[in-house]
Amino acid sequence: MTTAEKLNALSETMPQFGRFTDKVLTPEQCGEIDKIYACYIENSFMEEEFALNKKKLRADFKKKRDDLPGDVLDKYSKSATEKILNLQEYKDSMIVFIPISFGSEWSTSLLINQALKDFKRVVVPAVRGKNMLLQEITSQTSYHKAAFGILEPDDGKIIDEMPDFTLLPGLAFSPLGFRIGYGGGYYDRFLCRYNGISVGVCMPDFITSVIPQKWDYPADIMIFL
Repeated sequence: MTTAEKLNALSETMPQFGRFTDKVLTPEQCGEIDKIYACYIENSFMEEEFALNKKKLRADFKKKRDDLPGDVLDKYSKSATEKILNLQEYKDSMIVFIPISFGSEWSTSLLINQALKDFKRVVVPAVRGKNMLLQEITSQTSYHKAAFGILEPDDGKIIDEMPDFTLLPGLAFSPLGFRIGYGGGYYDRFLCRYNGISVGVCMPDFITSVIPQKWDYPADIMIFL
């Protein structure tokens, strides 16, 4: 069976795979589709086994990232920022959703500051229970530590408008753009109702196979550093 036929079969139950049908895929991406097809169409996986594997991957990549030297993270942060700013999709956007980095994530502060200088409307996440709201910030915004130690605006205005450009956080990404996130499900719930452009940034050595669950959506654009 060809990759195109496998994509069509997957798209019947997981519409998000339809976005790959018109793309020229790399051998690595085709290999990912083979694995996902085997799991879902040939029924060669168990939900519990997948959940345990994803939990282990999350812990392994978190430790690996925590061990990265500060100067290496700085280099990745500058490279990621430069590549995002050069995207035409970023240049064309008006409202950009950029998570505030924390811990050993590559720093998004340079990107946020430049987006404000570019006269973009910038929104950041605010967690309220199981919901993730969007708060608009300015260059004058002050912050406090909220859930998981993530900085949130003190007085950011909650907006209902959807951003047209979103940066997705993730511990690791697959060649197809599926994420290993932090397990909260906030971005999964956001992406299922999102129609804008989503972007993922994957640091070297943080690429992995991901068998997505039916509610998982891949990034529209992947930047592999």
